[in-house]
Amino acid sequence: MDHEDLAQLLPMFVDLPGGFPLEILLEPIAEAIAGCYERMRQLPDDADRDWAEMVGYEESSKIEGLQGASLVLSQTSMIATIESLRMLHRFVSKYVPSLVLRTSDGTFQGLLHAESPLVGDTGRTEVEVIHAFANYFKHHAEWDLDVMQSSQCWAVRDRTRLTIETIRAAGVTDGDSLDLGCCLAALGDPERRRVDVLADAVDGWRDRLYAAYRQELSEAGYLED
Repeated sequence: MDHEDLAQLLPMFVDLPGGFPLEILLEPIAEAIAGCYERMRQLPDDADRDWAEMVGYEESSKIEGLQGASLVLSQTSMIATIESLRMLHRFVSKYVPSLVLRTSDGTFQGLLHAESPLVGDTGRTEVEVIHAFANYFKHHAEWDLDVMQSSQCWAVRDRTRLTIETIRAAGVTDGDSLDLGCCLAALGDPERRRVDVLADAVDGWRDRLYAAYRQELSEAGYLED
């Protein structure tokens, strides 16, 4: 495969995908969450205590599910980006072995760690935190956090332990709630209501990541400015 062929093929891996409009997909979920909070706000001050607690529990459960759905959508968008760039790394390794890509090492975790800001003192990036919370939402019913994070629990896979360590670092405890709002707080929403912060983090990471790879390919002469 000559340079001209490569110059035509390599840019395909770093074209920004247009088929997953995360911000638009999260809008109706944001509206539904706002509706849940509004129903709780409208509870009369003299409402029967048991009834008010039941309404609060039901609306909080809905919010938790909606936040979880937002996290899974965000994770799906992230995986689409990751897989396209992993294909780039495999292609370069096979056909252009002299080109060493520096933006990341091309692994799943390496791509999550590249071009995304660190969250506080957690040592994790924004998209690593989102990825961990999405996995937590999907698998929490299978997990006992105390047991599974223990160094004595040899049955836990490294990826699962990493997920648990990440959500713990972001503030999750062992209460009855899943504490999914901790993810939103970690991304800059102290009120834990705005799922649009997920789109900001994921889309910003994707844009910076593709820009960094395009810059590398441009410097190597495979992409026109």
